[in-house]
Amino acid sequence: MATPQTPSPSVTNGEASDKSDAGSTPVKPGPGDLVEVNVYGVPELATKARVSNDGDLYLPLIDYVHLGGLSLEEAQKLLEKRLSMTVAS
Repeated sequence: MATPQTPSPSVTNGEASDKSDAGSTPVKPGPGDLVEVNVYGVPELATKARVSNDGDLYLPLIDYVHLGGLSLEEAQKLLEKRLSMTVAS
């Protein structure tokens, strides 16, 4: 029996990446930043959303996720966890 594949989102933030110089502190999504979320193997879940002034990001399947203060890597892990909980339900 095949095991369902856990979604693994790829989070990119082109606007925030322009704000950081090489060797500086990690890039963090901030208010107004556009975040693109792609889930490997599930193109229907690809979406783009803006971070709110409160640091929240709304994604249709998982509702609001607070990204304020997180690095892009931390945000990706959080979104991966929330998406995997949704798929497992």
